[in-house]
Amino acid sequence: MLNTLPMPLEKLSLNHRSLLVPLLKEARTFISEYSFPNLYLFRDTHEHAILREGDSVFVTGKAYDGSRYVFPADGIRAHDLPLLEVLLTRYDHIFPVAEEWLDFFDKRRFRVDFLEGDSDYLYTLESLATYKGAHLHSKKNLLNQFLALYVPRAVPLIPGIMADAQIILVQCYINKFTFSFTYRPTMS
Repeated sequence: MLNTLPMPLEKLSLNHRSLLVPLLKEARTFISEYSFPNLYLFRDTHEHAILREGDSVFVTGKAYDGSRYVFPADGIRAHDLPLLEVLLTRYDHIFPVAEEWLDFFDKRRFRVDFLEGDSDYLYTLESLATYKGAHLHSKKNLLNQFLALYVPRAVPLIPGIMADAQIILVQCYINKFTFSFTYRPTMS
């Protein structure tokens, strides 16, 4: 059971990738917080940190409203509940919770909230890969414009290319994520 001493938090970093990726996959959910790239991208915004208790690994963070949240890196199962209840003495809520995990919670002891604003950008892997449907037509057009101008390639986000990745991110932010910048990364 959870010790009574303050548990040290480890600020989320690239060093946590090898720990988190297999755990996050075990969750078997499409929720973006269960994706290491998403956690890493928003690590400063949400102050993501790693909390370890025995064999359990949790992700903690700060929501836009300032509340503090925690969730098991490998998803929620019935045997997690006693530990989560103790963690709720230190955190404001468990977030995110996939709909299929709700049955684990006793409705007399837990309140479930749903915010539509947290779900408006959910897409299945297939829909993002194919952009099928009228509601994704504009995104497909943007992708086609990008592919007409660039030859994309995927590379792991490792310390040796962080400077290039940060420059690309800043350029995207400055240009409001249009494809009008001309930066050519130095990655080989």
